[in-house]
Amino acid sequence: MSDVKYTQGKIADFGYEDFKGKDTFYLVLQNEQGQNLPPVRGKGLEEAFKQVDNLQKGDSVNLKDMGIDEVTKKRMWKVERHEPYQNLDNAIERDVERDLQKVQTVDKTNENDEKTVLRPKERAVELGESLPDSIKFNYVGIPKNRFMRDEKVNYYDKSDTEQVNIAFEDRKNGLHTSRQDEKTVKAMMDLAESKGWTAIKLKGTDEFKQKAWLEASLRGIETKGYDPTEKDKAELIAKQEARTVNQVEATAVKEPPPKEIPEPVAQQPIAPKEPVSHEQASQVTEYANEKVQDVAKDIKAQIRKITQDGYRDGSIANRNDLVKTLIERGFEVVKENEKSIRLSIPNSDQHLTLKGEMFTKDFDAIKQLKTSLEPEAIKERYPHISDVGIAQITAWKDHIMGKYTTPQAQQEILHRLDSSVKDVANGKDLGMPPIPANEIKPDIDVQINTGDKSRSR
Repeated sequence: MSDVKYTQGKIADFGYEDFKGKDTFYLVLQNEQGQNLPPVRGKGLEEAFKQVDNLQKGDSVNLKDMGIDEVTKKRMWKVERHEPYQNLDNAIERDVERDLQKVQTVDKTNENDEKTVLRPKERAVELGESLPDSIKFNYVGIPKNRFMRDEKVNYYDKSDTEQVNIAFEDRKNGLHTSRQDEKTVKAMMDLAESKGWTAIKLKGTDEFKQKAWLEASLRGIETKGYDPTEKDKAELIAKQEARTVNQVEATAVKEPPPKEIPEPVAQQPIAPKEPVSHEQASQVTEYANEKVQDVAKDIKAQIRKITQDGYRDGSIANRNDLVKTLIERGFEVVKENEKSIRLSIPNSDQHLTLKGEMFTKDFDAIKQLKTSLEPEAIKERYPHISDVGIAQITAWKDHIMGKYTTPQAQQEILHRLDSSVKDVANGKDLGMPPIPANEIKPDIDVQINTGDKSRSR
């Protein structure tokens, strides 16, 4: 098929007329200057025109001449309604001039570096169809006006199955919306960041610009269009502290190994020809075909990462958080039991059952971590740990609970501290603060005998 040719215009006329002795469908478009373009004709054009519901004179359309099909030897067409940019006042726009200046500065700084610095456009090409998870799992993107001057992608909430309300528009160098909620702002900023934008301009309501400024500042993206208040700056500092707690305590706590999450168990009730015991039926875990097995394997890997990351960074503190996260990521939760969660496997009648402490109804991450850091629990796990080591860990636990006020920050640091107990037990110095003398129990147990004399043992 030859190169595609694109035309955009209003329908000036259409119908049937005699052409070379045949009653042939024709279409006339009017350009932006109000001039009628030469008519185009053909059976393929008629078929493409009828595929779009209720087109009338005056409607704006995109006409694509796909060229001659090599097999049928017929000219192929595509007709679609032209959708102009919507009136969406809140916007995050790429600051092209500043963005390119920063890239050129990086190029100059690294001109002798073997690595290639990707410019924003190059990075967008590299990403291809890749999208941030916050977009993939929560929105549906519908391209509009492909290859036209006003090409765009409309993003709709996945729950908006009729695709009535646009969440935001991607206009290549600008993201536009009528909303100003945090979910939309974060999703738009995720998309801007994935495009490689390092400098942006903010437009719209003060509430939108404030939220966009805050989210951009947390990511190190330069902004124009909003002057933050002292309250905004204080909120930024607080959020930065919550996001950088790893660095704050880096000298005391090392990066822990991933918490082991139980393997989700694939289950499929099967009606056997002959009666079997309940125990035998519960052991049936094979999938009907390789395709479903591959999907299940992928789901298990995704869930393992979600639960590990959420437990570690404090975003999943209980089962409600976990279920909410799974739903946001596009999983279908079929049933919640006291000690497990059941998910459906797409395109099959099978399911996955998630079992383990994190999947129980009463799971409380902070409570679990605090219990794990109690002296008795530490001693049970590491019998050889000294009393001084236990006192150090207890002091750090109290320090964390007093310093960090948000549950998410507390959970993240408590988890890292809990993962460092083994090092303390092995005598490693983690640079912890001094322990008050009355908090240290002596390693020598002094007892009083009947003769009022002390003895050591």
